[in-house]
Amino acid sequence: NFFIKILFGILTTSSFPVYRLNSDGTKDLSFNIGNGFTSQSGTTYLNAILPHPDGTIFIGGTIIGGLKKLSNNGTNDTTFFNSINVGSSGSVNCIKLQTDGKLIVSGFFSGGNIKRISPNGNTDNTFNFGSGTNGQIYATELQADGKVIIGGLFTSYNGTAINRIARLNTDGSLDTTFNVGTGANADVSAIVIQQDGKIVIAGKFTLFNGLSYNRIVRLNSNGSIDTTFNIGTGADNYISSLSLQQNGAIIITGNFTSYNGIGRNRIARINGDNNLNTSLTSELYKFNIYPNPAKDKFTIDFGNELLSNYTIKINNLLGQEVFSNIIDKTQFEVTKTWQGQGMYFVKIYNENKNLVGTKKIIIQ
Repeated sequence: NFFIKILFGILTTSSFPVYRLNSDGTKDLSFNIGNGFTSQSGTTYLNAILPHPDGTIFIGGTIIGGLKKLSNNGTNDTTFFNSINVGSSGSVNCIKLQTDGKLIVSGFFSGGNIKRISPNGNTDNTFNFGSGTNGQIYATELQADGKVIIGGLFTSYNGTAINRIARLNTDGSLDTTFNVGTGANADVSAIVIQQDGKIVIAGKFTLFNGLSYNRIVRLNSNGSIDTTFNIGTGADNYISSLSLQQNGAIIITGNFTSYNGIGRNRIARINGDNNLNTSLTSELYKFNIYPNPAKDKFTIDFGNELLSNYTIKINNLLGQEVFSNIIDKTQFEVTKTWQGQGMYFVKIYNENKNLVGTKKIIIQ
């Protein structure tokens, strides 16, 4: 199962090995990158990993070239043309997959710190970002409508003043309907988009649009502050990452030792004000799919629990529904009746039509 395997890197002075682990934590011996990757600046970081639906893997960081494409067995894809120029001190920090298969790559590199490329590496010149940002991009997220949210160190985008958070239209231009006022007074390091479209951002900032928000704030879809998201005193030091759980809760990590006055050493979980029935969150851990990737059929397994009047829905990357059925057993076998390969989303709804679980499946 490709999506339950883990890629990670080990920092060394001369080379940068990358390993893949099986779901039980053992090393996947079928994944071999040879001698690893060399740093361009003396310090090696692997900042971004993107498994592509076609089975290849994109990795980005401070490695020479900044961006690499690997085959599913870890070998370097020599057909990939890297059009990202990170120089001797730059980095690729984020790699995001669009629904059309193109990639948004961002970080700290010449030409504006952001670019859209095809899976073979060629630049997509229809994504016109102009001069891009005047500082490093740390975080990038894609909205369901294809717009791109970026956060980082920058104070302008294509010559327009905007502090550390911006939203771009699908053609790369600045979305001026996303009004963040004076923005953040320090780095934005992480972004997540909730199911309702609201945007949680975090980083080193202590002010957002002139108001006190210690290292985390939630924005409405127009960029204004969502005052219903009550962080209290927030975090006492910077937040470096956000992870949105399926039940709507948010895992935060960073250098903080307390959140809203409660001691939490560098990791905490906060409520995300979601609409899920929290009494059902245990179901999310029992929901499994195999095989994955699959071809003509696959099984959805709910453990030993019978879910009466629940519904399975499957959507493609464009959000189009390709399958729907009522669940009446602990295991449900799906036979592929639709056209097309690639990544799909399996969604489970309870009897009240609330979404209680989502998983990805690759159809080959």
